[in-house]
Amino acid sequence: MSVLNPFGGPGNSTLVMSQQLFSTAFQKGQYGIACAMGVVIALMTMIFAGIIGLLNRLTGGKDTVTMA
Repeated sequence: MSVLNPFGGPGNSTLVMSQQLFSTAFQKGQYGIACAMGVVIALMTMIFAGIIGLLNRLTGGKDTVTMA
């Protein structure tokens, strides 16, 4: 991630959430804010996983993949 653009472009506009979390915790020393960011990322991941699981259940959830 940081090999291509380690400084995050103009105003950190190209940093992904995990890079921002790492920077907040270990470069700025703001561990509480970084912990809150981690909780938000975890909640977002669980919500998206739940949506995918629900869609999979509603559509039948085929076990086999067919190549067309």
